Amino acid sequence: MRPQDLPFCRFPKVLPLIIAAAALTFCPADRIAIAQAAEETAKRFNYLPLIADGGGIQSTLLITNVADSANSCSLAFLFDQLDAGDFGTHDRLLPAGAGGEIDLPAGAHVSIVSEDGQALALDSATLECAEPVVARVLISLSVGETVQAAGTLPSVETSEKFGFPVLSDAFGDYFLVAYNQESSDSDCRIELATETGAAAGEWSFSVPGRETLIRTLAELVRRPADFGGGSANVSCDRAVAATGLLVGSALSGLPPVVLSRSSAPPTNTPPEADACIEINDVIELGEGESCAISQALVDKYRLNSVSVDVGDTASCSGGRVTLGFLSAFSIQLNGLTIRCR
Repeated sequence: MRPQDLPFCRFPKVLPLIIAAAALTFCPADRIAIAQAAEETAKRFNYLPLIADGGGIQSTLLITNVADSANSCSLAFLFDQLDAGDFGTHDRLLPAGAGGEIDLPAGAHVSIVSEDGQALALDSATLECAEPVVARVLISLSVGETVQAAGTLPSVETSEKFGFPVLSDAFGDYFLVAYNQESSDSDCRIELATETGAAAGEWSFSVPGRETLIRTLAELVRRPADFGGGSANVSCDRAVAATGLLVGSALSGLPPVVLSRSSAPPTNTPPEADACIEINDVIELGEGESCAISQALVDKYRLNSVSVDVGDTASCSGGRVTLGFLSAFSIQLNGLTIRCR
């Protein structure tokens, strides 16, 4: 299911109005409000839970190759709402399937800008690279030819526990975006606390399997009338990839802080899948074949570090390999290559 189809997802309708109101109220044409998120650690596999384009909103993929040699990445959009064509023509981006292949020279900084279509489209994406990169998404709002507001969202990790600061209403609306890579729903609990640490309430919500949930903080919790700020901690029974966007006088990427990295194995592996057979660091699959990642592979190639765990299923279809939400002609994970024959 696509983000736009989710019954609770009001983001497509609400966000442009909030951003426009913030921009027109606080950002005259000669002033641009830009908020930059903290730099992320370079990694081979990157979750990008929120990419938006259309109606004056654009997303810029910011990718930095920190390796001292050439690098290559596979970009995969997860809901078919956007594709490489929405980012125009770029020398470094080669459209492929539901995403594209990106070549990076040593030390390169690449910016790939979406084209701003007529209708707002939302998607989530993954970026898998042969060597570590720093990946971010710059979301911007333009009126005419002038950028009125922009905010940066770094790539995120999957986690079962995360937290974020809760600011007063004067700072604007906080949007929580969470992608669930598993087929089963992830049931979550959010606990609100004041600045002194006193409990201010507890609520429950779910992130549907294989979907992205987008909600404002006001939709998740009921803050007391005298609540002046504090924090929120979220605990889920299945790991999700979460980010956050503060929309007020500026756009500010405010992703949650990971409190506990995912450890539980996914539960979506078909029981009939045989264990993957690795020969000389390569797993090859025939068209239509699939296999399950074993504990031995996880240990040998440190697959937990790239969010792959025991029981994840690799499959070959149309010449592309799929592993969970990864999809590419060849998947490379810490020295392990998975490809179609």
